[in-house]
Amino acid sequence: TTIIQAHASPNTATDRVFEISTGVTSTVQDLTVRHGKISGKGGGFNISDSTQMTLMRVTLTDNAGYDGGGISFSGDSSTLTITDCTFTGNTGYVGGGISFFGDSTSTSNFISTLRITGCTFTNNNATYDGGAISFFGDSSTLTIIDCTFTDSNGYLGGAISFFRDSTTSTSILIITNCTFTNNNADYGGGISFFGDSTTTSTSTLTITDCTFTNNNATNWGGAIYFSGDLFTSTITGCTFTNNNAKWGGAINSSGASSNLFVTNSIFDNNEANDQGGHVFAFQGNSTFENSSFVNGIASSGGAVSLKHATSTLKNCTINANSAGSEGGGIFDDDNDNDITIINCTISNNSSGNNGGGLRLINNSG
Repeated sequence: TTIIQAHASPNTATDRVFEISTGVTSTVQDLTVRHGKISGKGGGFNISDSTQMTLMRVTLTDNAGYDGGGISFSGDSSTLTITDCTFTGNTGYVGGGISFFGDSTSTSNFISTLRITGCTFTNNNATYDGGAISFFGDSSTLTIIDCTFTDSNGYLGGAISFFRDSTTSTSILIITNCTFTNNNADYGGGISFFGDSTTTSTSTLTITDCTFTNNNATNWGGAIYFSGDLFTSTITGCTFTNNNAKWGGAINSSGASSNLFVTNSIFDNNEANDQGGHVFAFQGNSTFENSSFVNGIASSGGAVSLKHATSTLKNCTINANSAGSEGGGIFDDDNDNDITIINCTISNNSSGNNGGGLRLINNSG
């Protein structure tokens, strides 16, 4: 494999490895790109506006940049396709592996797309958001298929961070058949999905057939953290095991106008230090169908904890969960919204105080 490097040793260079200028169409393949270091964008690659770029079988190792340690991809009407690539040991303030930025100041009706297939992300780190990938902007689509994310760290999103800006445009994040293992963050050990509450658009996150194992968040969402208004998140056929957080061992969802749909998924042995061993939902709407919640542990809501949220559970199994305080299976705190339970099995759950299976509290007076 050909090696192109900014310096023989990591963390020593004073410039990036590749600069891809505006309007360029190119393919880079079968390279190792390493040891780039810059205080600005993209230690490995900086890819500018209106580009059509393909990376195939490229290894990016030990690159560093403020915005995208491995790759910085930004601007209007651009497409970047990354296939069978490896990202290892890259660092950035945002996007240790990749930073994808849609220019929200543009007045054009642009659409930028990033498609990542069959890639491996290991030990990438960001000081702020997106240890492996940071996705920021509007009118953009990020699609991730058949990828693995391991041992990456960030403040928002140990592996992936999505941030939607406060405009009227819509952004889309699609993740299919990916594995997230041993990633860590303050919010969203695996994925952080954050939408500005002042926006008037709806953005969507679709996660299908993914596995989340041993991810950790210091605060919210051991595997996934959703926050903000006017977003719709759909999780189908996923498995969450041994994830941990303070609130929502596997998933934390919050936002007055948010919508969370979970179907055909398995939650096993997730733990929250406070509420929601598997799931904590604050405000918004959440629906759980044909899913199992087992062996969850929390102070309150061993399986699911709700607060000011409208929630429906249908054809679900809630078994062998435990709460140190209240709601071994389900804890609905301040039940001023509706909870609907249809054809569910709630069994063998326990709590230290009230509601081994279900605990409802209405504090509205």
